[in-house]
Amino acid sequence: MSYIEKIVEAGETTEISRYYSIRTGKPEGMRRRKLDPTPERIKRANMRRRADRLRQLMNANFNDNDYWSLTLTYRQGAEPDTIRGVRDDAADFVKRLRKCAKLFGVEPRYIYVIGAGKHRRHIHITVNALPDMAILTGCWIHGHVSMTKLYSDGQYRSLADYYIQNAQDTNEQEEALGEKPGQWYVPSRNLTQPKETKRIITAKEFRTDPKPKKGYYVEKGSVYTGWTEAGFPLLRYTLIKEKKHEGNKIVHLHECSPQTGGQSKGDLPAAVCEGRTGCRIERGSHGS
Repeated sequence: MSYIEKIVEAGETTEISRYYSIRTGKPEGMRRRKLDPTPERIKRANMRRRADRLRQLMNANFNDNDYWSLTLTYRQGAEPDTIRGVRDDAADFVKRLRKCAKLFGVEPRYIYVIGAGKHRRHIHITVNALPDMAILTGCWIHGHVSMTKLYSDGQYRSLADYYIQNAQDTNEQEEALGEKPGQWYVPSRNLTQPKETKRIITAKEFRTDPKPKKGYYVEKGSVYTGWTEAGFPLLRYTLIKEKKHEGNKIVHLHECSPQTGGQSKGDLPAAVCEGRTGCRIERGSHGS
């Protein structure tokens, strides 16, 4: 058997990839596409892998009710001369955050990235909600903290892509300035890791159309058919768990078109998304 199905379970999402494993030899009758490993193609592939990993990590640890996305900016005259200085300030912020949160008996979970591209240098961080959110503003001593509550139906694809783009811009600027590029993103050590499993499948299973399992729906726009880096066929798609709220039992069945420059319209919660073109929301009777 030459076909593999990889399943990554992360929070409310299940990501499925079906591909051919080159280690077992080329299967009879399979068409292979020749792909030249150009620097640009390699760069895109590396970006995609980083975004995949970050998305899965976010999906496994954050949710729409308890977590926040923050941007830490500098007041006039407080911005460091080097990006390394921004990285040091970010490390100091999370050190203060852990110390302050400990006084409340909680442990912060976070992922942060440095933004130093075309705009003023800043820090993006996603962190769990704390007993007193004023902790966050108190721990950043260099300027302003803006906070936005997450919304996504358990899928943080757009946010992860945005973080990775910021990280790439920052690394390119570091190289241009002669600085040593730092980490693309920094996660806390207490994060839950996505669960990954693999199984061998038949050729018939490989060609089966994506179907949701019970209690899940196929995320619109997530189905991708293309080629692996080795030039063999690839199928990827994402399942998202349907959310049923106790009050009016809203089941999210979003089919919104994606937007650029932030989280997609498909990431909106039912209360915001209702009435938009392409959205479908099923409601039960209140309290039933």
